[in-house]
Amino acid sequence: MFTIGDYVLNQQTGHLGKVIGYGRQTMNHNMQTVTLRVLVAETVNSRRREFVFEDQVSAWVKWSTETYQFRSAELKVLSAE
Repeated sequence: MFTIGDYVLNQQTGHLGKVIGYGRQTMNHNMQTVTLRVLVAETVNSRRREFVFEDQVSAWVKWSTETYQFRSAELKVLSAE
């Protein structure tokens, strides 16, 4: 689980930001899942500077310099192909 203040990266959207809280999302009329509320500071394809984005906890990974270096190398490989 993440704590408030952690920096996280959304694996599907590429949003990078700071955890500001938790929420809930109702699925299939009776099942609830925990969501993470993140103040997004950096995005791959958005022109907005800062905004709040909420997604399932499983969509996020903790961001670190190692994550950044791996992702940068991965993007360089993809752009070279």
